[in-house]
Amino acid sequence: MPGYGKDTKLKYPLKGNEAPGRINSDLIVKIKEIPHQTFKRVNKNDLLYTHKISLKNALNSIPVIFNHLDGRVLNISMDEIISPDTVKIVKNEGMPIIDQEKAIESVILDNKKGDLYIKFDIKFPDYINDKKKQKIISLLEEN
Repeated sequence: MPGYGKDTKLKYPLKGNEAPGRINSDLIVKIKEIPHQTFKRVNKNDLLYTHKISLKNALNSIPVIFNHLDGRVLNISMDEIISPDTVKIVKNEGMPIIDQEKAIESVILDNKKGDLYIKFDIKFPDYINDKKKQKIISLLEEN
């Protein structure tokens, strides 16, 4: 369920065990979080996404395009050369923020969400011949 974390407990009063002549107990459901292959939850409501990108696309600041958890395709423009240290923060694209006091009703607070942090895994070429390598080095030395 979007917005629920591993520490969320849902309490359903009087919906637990039933026995003749006794008051029903409360049903308590504890949420178990299963790791996702692409996204990682950080800081409770924020998400971390690691985007794989080629060196060529990183140098050209190619937009980051990927499928979000809710099925939308996000197209995030980049306004800088992407380095291994680059982290792009996209506000309000993390996990929904749930009112824990009203968790049973799944009350999302004013459609607020955490943030999405995009880190980059840059794929460097496995091999560059000497002529091309010298050309790249000379271009980089100019800067």
